Amino acid sequence: MHLMKNGQPCGRRDNHRGQCLSPEAWKRANEDKQARLNRYDDNNRNDVFDHYGRQCAYAEFGNCAGRIEIDHKDGGDWPTGRRPNNTSGVKLYRKLVRDGFPDDFQAVCRHHNVQKSWLTDAEYRLIMNMRMGNTEGTPESSGDAVETTRILCSS
Repeated sequence: MHLMKNGQPCGRRDNHRGQCLSPEAWKRANEDKQARLNRYDDNNRNDVFDHYGRQCAYAEFGNCAGRIEIDHKDGGDWPTGRRPNNTSGVKLYRKLVRDGFPDDFQAVCRHHNVQKSWLTDAEYRLIMNMRMGNTEGTPESSGDAVETTRILCSS
């Protein structure tokens, strides 16, 4: 680890001269680079929301509130597993642009994203339809999935 003259860790290294820089000096030396990176990230974010939309995918269920976020339609196993890399913020926007805007993502409001949590899009739509009293398209069998859905709806 490189240290500044006062003994504090600097966290940065000037590779051209082999001298340590303070965070403030690094920021001054790299203002153009940081501004360019910020513009790149802003452009990626705008491209992502231009593609996926700027309105909640669950607007038909009402109660949309909060900012619009990007959500993975298939949910995930975060409660039981490790959170995957590149799943939020600018890293996610970069990945979506690089991968050509995959179809398994959607724009949703913060309220519905938190409610949906790790459920799949189909599971969440089924629950929301049942909460609204719309039984059209719901499975007729009384299997475990339907019973679980009924339990979730009643809570």
